[in-house]
Amino acid sequence: MNPKLGEYCSKVDVPWIPGCGTVSEIFFAQELGAQLSKIYPANVLSPEFVPAVHAVIPKMEIIPTGGVEPTAESLKKWFEVGVLCVGMGSQLFRKDLIAKGAFDQIKDSVQHAMGIIESIRASKS
Repeated sequence: MNPKLGEYCSKVDVPWIPGCGTVSEIFFAQELGAQLSKIYPANVLSPEFVPAVHAVIPKMEIIPTGGVEPTAESLKKWFEVGVLCVGMGSQLFRKDLIAKGAFDQIKDSVQHAMGIIESIRASKS
């Protein structure tokens, strides 16, 4: 969470999604105009961190990144606590699959994760 970047983005009317690891950082990010906050590392902070944030900063949208797994168990935990979306980089775009050019397998993994998310969202409706 870089306050100077937040101030600059606010001045030039550019959306800003800071990375935060504490409730205080999220609060300061909101004070600087952020409407979304990326929490990292999510696997350390855990899904229980989200309701703790929302208890004091209810309008801040949370995006967990770092350790979110493309499994029904992991994704369900995050969406049940009220995250806007999740970030999955290396969990979906695994280096070993990229190295061997297994792009169809990566595509299948992304589609599978998206299917899980759609199912979770549909069950909330």
